Amino acid sequence: MKIKKPVLITIMLSIALGLSGIHCPPCFAQEFDIKLWPSINELTIEPGTTQALDINLLNKSTNDLRLRVYEMDYTVTPDNKTSFEEPGHYSFSCARWITTEIKEFELPAGREETIPFSVAVPPDAEPGTHNAIIFFEVILQPEVEGETVVRSTGRVGALVLVTIPGLIVREGEIESVSVQSEWFWPSKKIPVIGGSSPGYRVVVNNTGNVHLTTKGVLYYTPSFGWGMGSIQLPEMVILPHTKRYYEGTLPDPPFLGSYDVTVEVMYGPNMYEFDTSKTGSAAFNVYPAFLLLALIILISLPVVAVKLVRFFIRKKKAPEVEAGEKEERGEKEPRLEELWAELLEDEKEEIPGDEDSGDGGEQDDIDDEGQKEPGEKEKLRERGSGKLNLRRLFKRGRKK
Repeated sequence: MKIKKPVLITIMLSIALGLSGIHCPPCFAQEFDIKLWPSINELTIEPGTTQALDINLLNKSTNDLRLRVYEMDYTVTPDNKTSFEEPGHYSFSCARWITTEIKEFELPAGREETIPFSVAVPPDAEPGTHNAIIFFEVILQPEVEGETVVRSTGRVGALVLVTIPGLIVREGEIESVSVQSEWFWPSKKIPVIGGSSPGYRVVVNNTGNVHLTTKGVLYYTPSFGWGMGSIQLPEMVILPHTKRYYEGTLPDPPFLGSYDVTVEVMYGPNMYEFDTSKTGSAAFNVYPAFLLLALIILISLPVVAVKLVRFFIRKKKAPEVEAGEKEERGEKEPRLEELWAELLEDEKEEIPGDEDSGDGGEQDDIDDEGQKEPGEKEKLRERGSGKLNLRRLFKRGRKK
């Protein structure tokens, strides 16, 4: 039996998906666009009492959605990652206090719905903040007959922060402030070279037993150099006995210099009031060695060129300088008149009647030189071979 190519490809894909354990979703896409408010719900409830809570949702997508509702515990790590757990996992949880009669509901396209909740606080609730999150999750009903798997396509959540009156400690601190220094690459982006903007981190610690809604600002000013700026630190909620990081990079970093950093973080009794502020400080440096090295090379090139030119000029003038130095020391060659006068004086001292041949005269000259004092001999040598030759010629001429 001949199997058509499209059918064969379909069978092979089905086998591959089955072996890999991947569940193939229904063959349609469902748009997910829900607006939820309020996203943060701050409540103050006395122990042993109940308070109502309403959450509104608007379906902004073009198709109807079915949602299910459930509560969970949550916490936020210092690096701003949120983790969720089953109700009652954390000691300051209020997920089990929240109830609603609506577990699932339909939200037609373009329609708005208000879901009522009640928060019942037990009589022995500990003073301070207790927190939870209410999720609204979109589910897809089975499209295939006989399938019982309910698929999820997304969810939105509303935070619930319940403050129990009593001994309340509302206290926060800036644990540390740090800004990364740049020692090699420039902080500003330069064509071809690029750049690396300094990163900053502000650690805020909530040491009290109620949550804090914080916001702030970071300033940097030069102690040496030029350029200044500021960064707005956005609002965030810090749960009791936890810490959070404000992290990022300087959007308009300075180019060169040393800088002082000042941070101000503000908080208050609720998310709308900020009547308490804390400050912290730090310092950082921007001295890109890459640019400094390039600058040193550019400055050094003319200096090296001048030194090379001077070296070659000195090398060319070296013989003339040596001759000039000899003249200054008096090391001049004897003049012809002086040599002639000395030869005449030497001739007068010789024995008269000596009629040796020219060769003999030369021998006499050698003997005479041997009989000279050492100082005389050195003197003759310094005067050069020119004088000896002149003397020999003079004696030969006399004998002839």
